[in-house]
Amino acid sequence: MKSLLVVGLGTPERHDDGVGLVVVETLRAVAPAAVAIHLLPRQALELLTLSEGRRQVWVVDAVHSGA
Repeated sequence: MKSLLVVGLGTPERHDDGVGLVVVETLRAVAPAAVAIHLLPRQALELLTLSEGRRQVWVVDAVHSGA
């Protein structure tokens, strides 16, 4: 099992919320083979299962607060 997992979260229909998915998809092209890359559009709870046994989990997400 790859020790590092990078996960992009988001809901593309919400525009700003799709940024995490875009960033991680871009990272996929340059990430070393030892890095596991996953996109989780609209299904963030799956993150719990995916992260089991990993040494590190990086989560990429975005929010537009309006502030």
